[in-house]
Amino acid sequence: MAIEKKGMMFILSSPSGAGKTTLTKKIAENKLSVRQSENLVRALRNKKNLKVVLSKDSNILDLEKSLVDKTGINVEIKNNKNNSGRLSFEYRNLEQLDRLINIIKNNY
Repeated sequence: MAIEKKGMMFILSSPSGAGKTTLTKKIAENKLSVRQSENLVRALRNKKNLKVVLSKDSNILDLEKSLVDKTGINVEIKNNKNNSGRLSFEYRNLEQLDRLINIIKNNY
């Protein structure tokens, strides 16, 4: 309960009106921790740091690294709260795309 109160304190000290609603939605949608919420509010207050980087779960980072090592292609995993999400491969040319498709076909 104290954590929720402290998080709410930061929301209340954030921008007024629609800004609070947007901030509250962003915190809820991204399931930000109290610390992440505090950092977001600070960044909005400072206006210098417009981009807030959310840290990924270490398991997701390990999976990304493993896939990059196996495919040689940049990989991004976005995991949502309900454990659904998106897996993206960033290929730079058709050769990389063909290699990725062959890896998937041959292994799965």
